[in-house]
Amino acid sequence: MFKCLLAISVILLSLVACTSRETELYNQGVEFAESGHYQYAIASFDKAIELKPDYHEAYYERGNAYNINGEYSKAIDDYNKTLEFYPQYAEAYKKRGHSYFVLGQLSEAINDHTRAIDLNPDDAEAYHNRGAVYSHWEQYDKAIYDYTTAIGLNPNYAKAYNNRGVAYSLKGIFVYYEYSKAIDDYTKAIELKPDYAKAYNNRGNAFYHLGQYQQALDDYNRTIELDPNHQKAINSRLKLLNYGKLSNP
Repeated sequence: MFKCLLAISVILLSLVACTSRETELYNQGVEFAESGHYQYAIASFDKAIELKPDYHEAYYERGNAYNINGEYSKAIDDYNKTLEFYPQYAEAYKKRGHSYFVLGQLSEAINDHTRAIDLNPDDAEAYHNRGAVYSHWEQYDKAIYDYTTAIGLNPNYAKAYNNRGVAYSLKGIFVYYEYSKAIDDYTKAIELKPDYAKAYNNRGNAFYHLGQYQQALDDYNRTIELDPNHQKAINSRLKLLNYGKLSNP
């Protein structure tokens, strides 16, 4: 009896040691990823998964490391494994949707962001990300709907205001008055994030299309103050100054 209990104790201690080691490797991988050392993070997650092949958290975090590292196909493979073990994981759908988007697989991206929204209807980022796919697909009304929903869930979402402004601007090519709506959105984005160079540049473009050249020049100047290497703003300012009606103060 004593020998039997001793054997069971040894087995249990071995299992605890294994669990502790895989958790240690997982936590190490997370720390590496947070400090920007993604290859080290991937190596740590590899070892954690070797010890526990159904470790869905490790697959997910390794997928995130691949995603940030620009290895989108590998990221998708890891998100697939994550969802195999945890089919209700909304974040994995959202991240896989981003990878599909970057790879130009727009239908798959839409499907994943929609699934993420179904699982977590209060996720403003999921609506925003789906809106970005629709905008890229030139389905601007759907994009605007999703950005508006994201803003409703998070009224301080500067990026959603900016990107809704972009969708209005792209519609403005066909419907002129949409540029005014775009300017309102860029202005709100700047109010929420005063150093938002991209929003200043976008607002400058909208002013330019409306023929409000001085306002456009002011915004291009501000963009360059915030980001001296913003080539689009530099080119747009040069174009305006060569227009012949304006001078840079």
